[in-house]
Amino acid sequence: TLRTATAIGALAVTQIGFGISDAVHLATLESGVSLCPLTQE
Repeated sequence: TLRTATAIGALAVTQIGFGISDAVHLATLESGVSLCPLTQE
């Protein structure tokens, strides 16, 4: 999903030797991502 991709991107830019081995950290980042429709006014 877009939320997961955003969380992975955020994690990637904050770590050297990036890998998705910390599922708890990824879930924490993913829960902080909020999405809004492009048509929202």
